[in-house]
Amino acid sequence: VAEELVFADTSTLARKNTLKPRDKQPTADFTIFNKAVLSPDGSSGIIATRVANTAFIFKTDTAEIVDTETIGALPGFTGLTPDGQYWVILNQTSLWRALVTDPAAAHEEQQMVQGDPIGSANIVFSPDSRYAFYASSANDLFFQHDLNTTAVVGRMPVGDGPNGSLDQPSSAAITPDGKTIAVLNFERNDIELMADVTMLDGAKFISTANQFTGLSLVSLSPSPATITLLALDNYGQPIAESGVQNPKQLVLPPNGQISQTVSEIFNFDPSKEHIGWLSVSSDQPQVAGYLAIGEIQPTWFGFFLNRLDGVPLFRERLYDWVVPEVVTPSGGSIELNFVNPNYNQGTYDVARYSTDGSLLETRNTNTAYPTNRQTQIFADVFGQPNQGRVVLAGGQGSSATLNTVESFDPKGGTFTATGSMSEARTAHTATLLLNGKILVTGGKGDSGLLSSAEIYDPAAGSFTAAAGQMSIERQRHTATLLPSGSVLIVGGQSSTSVNDSAELYDPATGTFSLTSGRLAAPRDSHTATLLPNGKVLIAGGIDGDNVTSTAELYDPATGSFTPTGSMGIARAFHTATLLPNGRVLIVGGFNGNYLDSAEIYDYATGTFAAGGRMNIARSEHTAVLLAAGKVLIAGGTNGNGAALNTAETYDPSLQTFLFTTGTMVSQRKSAVALLLSDGRVFIAGGSDGASALNTVEAYSPDDDRFHSQTAMSAARAGFTATLLGGGKDGYLRMTSRPGLFLTELYGGSLSSAAVNGIDLGKSSGVTRLYAPQFAMVPGFKTLLNLINGNTDRDAEVTLTLHAPDGRVIGNPVTRTLLRNAQIKDDLAAIFLGDPALQNVTGWVGIESTIDHLVGTVSFTNDAESFLTSFELSGVPLTGFLFPLAAEDDVFQTGIALLNANDQAAAVTMEVWGPGGTLDRSTTLTLPPGTRTARYLREYFPDLSPHFFGNIRIRSDRPLHACAILSDRNLNFLATVPSMAFP
Repeated sequence: VAEELVFADTSTLARKNTLKPRDKQPTADFTIFNKAVLSPDGSSGIIATRVANTAFIFKTDTAEIVDTETIGALPGFTGLTPDGQYWVILNQTSLWRALVTDPAAAHEEQQMVQGDPIGSANIVFSPDSRYAFYASSANDLFFQHDLNTTAVVGRMPVGDGPNGSLDQPSSAAITPDGKTIAVLNFERNDIELMADVTMLDGAKFISTANQFTGLSLVSLSPSPATITLLALDNYGQPIAESGVQNPKQLVLPPNGQISQTVSEIFNFDPSKEHIGWLSVSSDQPQVAGYLAIGEIQPTWFGFFLNRLDGVPLFRERLYDWVVPEVVTPSGGSIELNFVNPNYNQGTYDVARYSTDGSLLETRNTNTAYPTNRQTQIFADVFGQPNQGRVVLAGGQGSSATLNTVESFDPKGGTFTATGSMSEARTAHTATLLLNGKILVTGGKGDSGLLSSAEIYDPAAGSFTAAAGQMSIERQRHTATLLPSGSVLIVGGQSSTSVNDSAELYDPATGTFSLTSGRLAAPRDSHTATLLPNGKVLIAGGIDGDNVTSTAELYDPATGSFTPTGSMGIARAFHTATLLPNGRVLIVGGFNGNYLDSAEIYDYATGTFAAGGRMNIARSEHTAVLLAAGKVLIAGGTNGNGAALNTAETYDPSLQTFLFTTGTMVSQRKSAVALLLSDGRVFIAGGSDGASALNTVEAYSPDDDRFHSQTAMSAARAGFTATLLGGGKDGYLRMTSRPGLFLTELYGGSLSSAAVNGIDLGKSSGVTRLYAPQFAMVPGFKTLLNLINGNTDRDAEVTLTLHAPDGRVIGNPVTRTLLRNAQIKDDLAAIFLGDPALQNVTGWVGIESTIDHLVGTVSFTNDAESFLTSFELSGVPLTGFLFPLAAEDDVFQTGIALLNANDQAAAVTMEVWGPGGTLDRSTTLTLPPGTRTARYLREYFPDLSPHFFGNIRIRSDRPLHACAILSDRNLNFLATVPSMAFP
């Protein structure tokens, strides 16, 4: 050991200064393993003491110790990164890294895994200074450590693996190009050479009797590629069973391809379930991979694929990414598959946002165990604790107006008191906002009519006053949630008259503002229905003097009201129900007479038509759309004294009303009714004609009868009932410094889709996004999911639909997309039912005032028997491939190419066979601003059958592209994203 560090003059070797560590640390000594390393300019330096676990930072001209830092145990080698920015010290179980220019303020301890380097071990660095390489003498392992992310990203056995004895790897050297590392095995007295490999990873595979995972690997190398495939279980351990070949090594010929199921590759027993994640390494860098999970549906004489969708294998970890889907079109399940591919433990943070950009919840410092795969079902992990409950607020009680609120749990059939409103209210409104909270407005209180509003937070179980209040008091008004997240408040009765005004509630500010236009007529006890085109139908009501038959439309784009066709009969206290076909069913009501008639409003023509008659006249009844598409009409009054206990269902296909098999448990009018998640209809309270009720019942479509439920704690009439959904849509934002992989799988009972986490880092500087394909044709839906990934900036976005030849179809839509907010809807709804968008296909262009916008486009049909999604394209490519394609009597592949440039693109498209053969080639010219979308058989007439192959495309102008693989019966659609040539 040594007790000092000596500074000498290089010309004379005369001693200049001496650094004495014991002046600062009494037990400090230096060993032969401790090394002094200077800064790039030589003005300062660092040396560690192995005994005292301390680093000394000093000035070279005076040997003055300017800082001491406690570091990890038994420090040894010290190095300077090639860029000269950091000192790095190799400790027994960690790396200590410090910024050369300010080591006292900017340093950190980065944990190793399976450490214990021999004392003489050193560190070598990659030429870009990102990676440190070092050996563990206790485990005969050599590690690659990412200094930027702290992750141990690589691990290689050295010596006599499998280890018969410790070979004690120690020092290492790296070639100037960073491609080869030499490692000295101290005991064996030999040197091992390690070359760089390309890694590809898949976050999930599954193999069961009816589920399979397909893997397609394509080599673009002119040399043979040696591929090693490893199937790991959820704990990161290689799957080992009798007969299983794992790892599996194979050689792809130049330009070759393998497309097999994992059970074929590893020889899994198909009768057993195997699940985990895949790691693929290649000695050639020009390799790309695609992984797809599918399901086989058996038939009487065979089988077919009824589900299949896939994602590219990961080449890079995700550090800041978006999980775009948290609610499927049909409300199906969302499965999140996390993989920590690193050899040390990491963490990740999760933020859940609602569509309007509100932060719903955060879950930080979640543990990601080394090489582990973790599966989470979104609803199990992120479901709100009150999701599916019904919140019942206010109303007229037995003797007074109520401010009390209670919550009904459909699963347990019980009521629980929750926080009360600040004011008693009846004839008010309650609207579920996109952030999962409830807006309560107006009504009549103990002191008269109200203009106040308050917000109920289900998580806290309490109400708070809204930041603003309405411009005027209102009761018996309507409140409609718009796609933007704002709430439209219309009409109602004030203390002096019936209102002809309307206002918007902005959840971002908590304030109300009058719409730019007023109603064509004052209205009270009317209905308001959000139409598929985004407009709101306002129908009937009392205009101050008479019951009216007029109707009008509110247009969110202009903020104005315009008349539409009138109803055949004047009505108030009626119901309006949006049907699955987009039309509106108007039922019953009162106009001096109690009405049994019904009408249908068609938003495409703007007219009402007769819709049949109920079996009995009704006013102040309820109407609920059932899961099967019929409408339950229940209770009400017809002026003959007591309220009604009868109910009937409306069948839209026949336009007929039929009494239900059973009558209601209680006679009731002015009740509440809503559809529960289990398909039953919850009916509560109201009045029997003489007094308010506390009784509750549920209608079951299964037996067409009503069943008594636990009563409410208080009798209520003229109150509100709101079904909590925990936020309608939204997305997840995730961050992890070490980096993870994430793939989400989602879909309903008939369909499935897959998408990898969307890397926000790649959206930097991108202000234009494209979807090379959309279709608005009968039975087919195109869904857009656009997310503003900025936490501090709002975006103005313009969405434009183009025909294949580039012509603009319909009117572009411009929206303000708030920070962290989302636009998610059917394109038909986003473009407000523009009549020009009928039976059209083409491409979508999105322009934004800022970058960091990401999203997806999804395709499905009315029956949702298929579903597939692809990421919006922001970075076009000049050379790319589709790593899986098929064209034969069963399967087909469609490819869309978009040239968004202002000059024509000369394109070459090639079909490659699995053996590395170029089977067909064609050229085409894409004019500027145009898109072509065809099946392979159309690009290549008389193409011989290809059960699988790959497509390679080269263009002199960058293109946006996507491919969809399907069977010819469209039992499934599988997106195959374009991948840049590796």
